[in-house]
Amino acid sequence: MSLDSVIAGAVAVQGTMQGVTTYPDAPEAINDRLPAFVTYPHEGELEWPRKPSQRKITHNIMMDFLVSRAGDLAGADKLLKPFVTRIMDLFEQNLALQGTCLNSGIVHYQYGKIEYAGIMYLGIRFTLRAIELNQVTYKG
Repeated sequence: MSLDSVIAGAVAVQGTMQGVTTYPDAPEAINDRLPAFVTYPHEGELEWPRKPSQRKITHNIMMDFLVSRAGDLAGADKLLKPFVTRIMDLFEQNLALQGTCLNSGIVHYQYGKIEYAGIMYLGIRFTLRAIELNQVTYKG
């Protein structure tokens, strides 16, 4: 497994939402193909001390769910709110991200205006935490 495969698993889960565009790599522009997910790594942490023959990595992956170009947040509120629970439920039903990680879950979200490629959108920024466990051979 790798970070790329974990992101591919997250994108595959996103792709089960009908009518949603998914981007496994950050595009130069969204081109109004909304709603859309833009998925990218944010940070990671390796378990320390290491266990023999095992590397455990916790990835924090950002998933920006962009619904419309920015405007009146109050006007888009009814559109955005249902997606918070819908997306959390979707990922809770797919904890292994299509078999690409040991476990995962959404641990945070931020709701409102999100800037992407110099354009403001209304959407929800989710933080997905995924745990990857690999067998490795350490030499020392």
